[in-house]
Amino acid sequence: MAGIEVARLKSWIEVSKERLADNFRAVAAVAGAETEVLAVVKANAYGHGVEGCAVTLARAGAQWLGVADAREGTRVRRTLDAAGIARADLAILVMCGLLPGDAAADAGLIAKYELTPVVWKSTSFEPTRGIRPPPSFETR
Repeated sequence: MAGIEVARLKSWIEVSKERLADNFRAVAAVAGAETEVLAVVKANAYGHGVEGCAVTLARAGAQWLGVADAREGTRVRRTLDAAGIARADLAILVMCGLLPGDAAADAGLIAKYELTPVVWKSTSFEPTRGIRPPPSFETR
């Protein structure tokens, strides 16, 4: 921790990418080959750094990453694109779907970055009318 006075710190975290990948693979093994495991990386991977965590989880075999909103999904997709991870290999689930007030802008991001929003009512589809190609949806 060069340059940081350790005595002033109340806490810090060090993320082992190797252990993160091992933990993901262990969860996936318990879930079974027929189950796709969603690795949630919202809120900057809970403060652990979404860029490193998303790439690590993708390379460990994650088929889904979960984010809170379209803007987070955009950040994750750009990171994965830069790391050379094919969009077809990993879906990004926008767990809050299309939020009121941001729905039109979010719909554009969802289409451009190939994100998958959760929908829970029929009106959630409205902002995506006319977008080509139409986005995928996960219904709950």
